[in-house]
Amino acid sequence: IYLIDELENSMGFQSLDLMVEILLEQSDKIQFIFTTHHPYIFNNVDIKYWKILTRKGSIVTVNRGEELNKTFSKSHQDPYTQLINSELFERGIR
Repeated sequence: IYLIDELENSMGFQSLDLMVEILLEQSDKIQFIFTTHHPYIFNNVDIKYWKILTRKGSIVTVNRGEELNKTFSKSHQDPYTQLINSELFERGIR
């Protein structure tokens, strides 16, 4: 298992594109856990792999991508945009 905190830090867009492609190609052989806030990564990793963590005080909640996908509208907005406009995102800010 590889843990990468904020994958996008210190990477240009072309490097980030290549890194995401490599991680996705290797995901059937190696497990990766990475944190991000970058729209490119959100929009290029299938939502079924997402785990969104929110915190209120000392209570941390994990939300699975499959459940989020059910609440997202079938609009043409990308998943990242729907996430930042969701109630879950607003709750996580407090």
